[in-house]
Amino acid sequence: MTDGRWCRVQEFTNLAGVTVRTLRHYDGAGLLRAQRDQKGFRVYTSADLERLQRIIGLKFIGLPLKQIRAVLSGDKRDLRSVLCSQIAALEEKKRRLEITISAVRSAEALLRSGGQPCLKTIIEAMEMERDYQWIFEHFNEEKRPSVEDQLKSRTQETWRQLQREWNELARAMQAAEDTNAASAESQELLRRWEDLIRRTTGEDQDLVHGLKSLYADRDNWPEHFRRAVTPLLDGRSPAFVKAAAAARER
Repeated sequence: MTDGRWCRVQEFTNLAGVTVRTLRHYDGAGLLRAQRDQKGFRVYTSADLERLQRIIGLKFIGLPLKQIRAVLSGDKRDLRSVLCSQIAALEEKKRRLEITISAVRSAEALLRSGGQPCLKTIIEAMEMERDYQWIFEHFNEEKRPSVEDQLKSRTQETWRQLQREWNELARAMQAAEDTNAASAESQELLRRWEDLIRRTTGEDQDLVHGLKSLYADRDNWPEHFRRAVTPLLDGRSPAFVKAAAAARER
């Protein structure tokens, strides 16, 4: 395909190694706009092929489409910035995988020496990695880097402490379900709920939105995740919060 020569969709997909659906997706996202020939068919040039290869390359290293669009606009500072961010994200994934690998290697070495490995340590490491990926599915692709920054900024012990507090609060709300929603006790529980949201999310609205989506999908949570926060799965807690918040507004 030489400069200046047009080719239609099928030929272009064969050259680029992508599907027609992918081209339409990139077209709709404003990343690769097709032109039209005199008969109205979509056509592409070698410049489009070069642009598509850049899109595929940037997507391969994990950049969301919004950032790819910024990079393709020609601002080299954007490219440096997103590549640095992506390196940090990949390093974190590498770190988490190394935790799992290390746990498995230790277990294997212990077995070779005749010992009994602690399988719980391996399971916890693997579940942590799996949970990260599953949780990210509830966030918009463009928001995932900032969400990952929030998640990895806390230690595992911090998350465990927050988990304990959420469970304790959920139990307290369930015990107080028949209490007047406007009472001092109910309003204090509401205050604790709101404080825990702030501490869990760091007041990051992207994280707040994603956690709401995550909670709404609680019927599909992995079993080990459900066991860890069983009290929160009870519908009485959100009902209590809704009633207490309504009473406060009166």
